[in-house]
Amino acid sequence: MDDTYQLAYFRFSQLDDERYVLTNQAGEYLVLPRAVLASFIRHELPSTHPAYESKATRAHHRCSIA
Repeated sequence: MDDTYQLAYFRFSQLDDERYVLTNQAGEYLVLPRAVLASFIRHELPSTHPAYESKATRAHHRCSIA
């Protein structure tokens, strides 16, 4: 995969068995399924994924040009 990004500071809390809420320092939040969160943290979430493209997700990572 040639997409690269750095994670910005965020906290995450479990909502239920399958969903997590991510919050950043600005108070913006995003609810993600567990599998998507895991991919995001491992830097495996492709830039074409709907969660990656959302405005809220962009607030939780910084894109890098390689």
